[in-house]
Amino acid sequence: MPMMTMLDRVIMRAADDETFRKALLADPDAALASTDYTLDEYEHAVLDEYRRVAARMSEQQLTDAIRDYSSAEEGHAAAGM
Repeated sequence: MPMMTMLDRVIMRAADDETFRKALLADPDAALASTDYTLDEYEHAVLDEYRRVAARMSEQQLTDAIRDYSSAEEGHAAAGM
């Protein structure tokens, strides 16, 4: 099974935890500071892009996209076993 990156863990938590997702979209540095997630420079850039895209999406579109991402990741994990 491929190892999840820290960014994957952040996104998966955002998918499962609406409060964390809203905090992450509003102020990612504060949201991450309250956890033990440490993102490298590349992961921060990806998170910034995620925030830009999410800001342009409706809440329902975002929920659907996160659910689709979660399903795809679970499929990849199952295929890797």
